[in-house]
Amino acid sequence: MTPAFDLVVVDLDGTLIDASGRISLGNREALGRVKGEGLRTALCTGRPLFACRAALAQVPLTGPHIFCDGAWIGDERNGAVAAWPLAGEVVRRLIDYCRAGGLGLELYTADAYYAELPPGERELPADAGPRIQAQRQGVDPVLVRDLESVLEWETAIKANLVLVGPEKRAIREGLAQAFAGCLRLGVARSAEFPEADFVNITDARVSKGAALVALAGHLGIPIGRTLAIGDGPNDIPLLRAAGLGVAMGDAPAEVRALAGYVTNGLAEDGVAAALARFFPPS
Repeated sequence: MTPAFDLVVVDLDGTLIDASGRISLGNREALGRVKGEGLRTALCTGRPLFACRAALAQVPLTGPHIFCDGAWIGDERNGAVAAWPLAGEVVRRLIDYCRAGGLGLELYTADAYYAELPPGERELPADAGPRIQAQRQGVDPVLVRDLESVLEWETAIKANLVLVGPEKRAIREGLAQAFAGCLRLGVARSAEFPEADFVNITDARVSKGAALVALAGHLGIPIGRTLAIGDGPNDIPLLRAAGLGVAMGDAPAEVRALAGYVTNGLAEDGVAAALARFFPPS
């Protein structure tokens, strides 16, 4: 039977990797099988490329991949296929806003991410968002005294906040209102830190769904022949854009409600189950 899809894109945190950062044997074997059958396979994640190397080393995917919540498409070998960075003047406003609110903003470039030290300090507080991010991504931030100085030699592709606690929703809503029309917020979650919201901050044009459309066009694949698997609120545009959007079984209700199909949860190899359903072994 000829498959109905030519491209599968898979979210990373909460979809493919567990709390320890590992990809299960079942998911690795399933992705390897469909790749061997000629299917294009790619990651679609809020993380930057440099924070995905350990995951990509575990599983064979064809790429190119979608990184930074849709702001950067490319791979290690060939670099960027497309990118939609943040505007410098908007980033400066964002830095000032986060400083005033005591928020630990991170700035991401193609090769690193940066966090600002508190005045007079030599290291970040133990509960600072960038510290949580470092544990999650396995990559430490570059610490600077002034985040604005980064813009003198680098282009910011995205920014990020790690929010924990009862005020996190109010903080997101205030930020979204202050930067309406300029920035887009995409909330990702992690099996390792279930209490935290990892808020990807990108140009307003950016989403995982828009990036999927761009990637499919680059590969010459009709968008109707794409299948996407995800679990988080930031995956909603991805699942809507794909020919078929597949939600993980343990995804929030609002994600499962809009999916065309709901697969198993992360612990039950939901990716492998979806691939077996739509690309049955011959």
